Amino acid sequence: MDDRAIGLIGLMRRAGAIEIGEDNSGSAGKAKLLLTAEDASENALRHAERFTQGRRVITVPLHYTRDELGKALGIGGCSMAAVTDIGFANALMKALSEQEPDMYAQ
Repeated sequence: MDDRAIGLIGLMRRAGAIEIGEDNSGSAGKAKLLLTAEDASENALRHAERFTQGRRVITVPLHYTRDELGKALGIGGCSMAAVTDIGFANALMKALSEQEPDMYAQ
């Protein structure tokens, strides 16, 4: 888990630029990206879709599990998080697109 994207996610937590969990992510009015873990439940994914409807928020399915995402955020597990800072959002998308261009370059 020592890749640039996961490191940025941890940095966002320390900077207060990310809301963690379904409840906080759904109420994050300043969200720029909504991150979902690769093993998020169908229920969580439905919530993510509902949270982004009518908003200018991009849902980004990550290639990290809930445990990996949670570890980066300093918690037990996390299926969803909302990035609230545009600079961090851009940096994360750049890092993800460099790691997996087929999935994230768009």
